[in-house]
Amino acid sequence: MPLTSAKIADLAKSYAAAWTARDGFDIAQHFEPTGQLVVNGTPATDPKSIADVAQGFITLFPDLHYMADDTRIAGANALQSWTLYGHHSETNAFTKLSGWNTFTVSDAGKIQTAHMFYDPSEMKG
Repeated sequence: MPLTSAKIADLAKSYAAAWTARDGFDIAQHFEPTGQLVVNGTPATDPKSIADVAQGFITLFPDLHYMADDTRIAGANALQSWTLYGHHSETNAFTKLSGWNTFTVSDAGKIQTAHMFYDPSEMKG
């Protein structure tokens, strides 16, 4: 089936839900096996490393909630602004982190490349 804006929107919504479910494996399943997640310039280039990156956020914010604020789609690309919030595991301080992702989606409807951007100084809690 051809890739449509509706399919990309569903993928972005499911990806956000996987973050809120705090399931690194499920997050990684949204990617092609050859996909990559690049967080502030640092790439994770296989499903295990993508799951590990996600798990790092989940460990740091055990009650993590990921809210997709807005998703824009152009062809096989998407931009999603988001707000992540939860209590920092080391300080128990409530933390709110804002950022955005850009996605390139494969013909199979999975993420080929995602770039995630945020200000790391906001993670201190």
